[in-house]
Amino acid sequence: MFLIGLYAGKKRFFQRINEIKPSLTKLWVVAGFCAIAGNAVFVWAYHLQNLFVPNLYNVVYAGTQIIAIPGMTLYYILSFCLVAGSQFGTKLFRLFAPMGKIALSNYVLQSLIQNILLFGFGFGLYGTVSPAQGILWCLGIYSAQLIFSH
Repeated sequence: MFLIGLYAGKKRFFQRINEIKPSLTKLWVVAGFCAIAGNAVFVWAYHLQNLFVPNLYNVVYAGTQIIAIPGMTLYYILSFCLVAGSQFGTKLFRLFAPMGKIALSNYVLQSLIQNILLFGFGFGLYGTVSPAQGILWCLGIYSAQLIFSH
């Protein structure tokens, strides 16, 4: 994935988004279909596989990874590209640009905060937090980082 991104940068792909928007839109639809369908099969096979006894679900699970994960990556990238090419996207991404400039620092801080909250050397809340609470925590941490990144 890294090499594909590097290649796209060398070919100035991101500077030509408006020029190739019709092709990107078609590719976005195909990538979205592959990503959603592939991930649905991926999750289905994941729950039916048996790591100790080889079966068909193991093969389906491994095979759909080849389609689903790159498909979802491409879908995300194309979504960002299509949104970035609009006036709304330009304004929106300007808001998030400072956070991207210190992405590694933000990633490490997120990991540190979550580890302290969830594991035994901190508050030990792992297993006691509902998915809804987890999403709210993540949004709160992300929002605080967005403010401090500016």
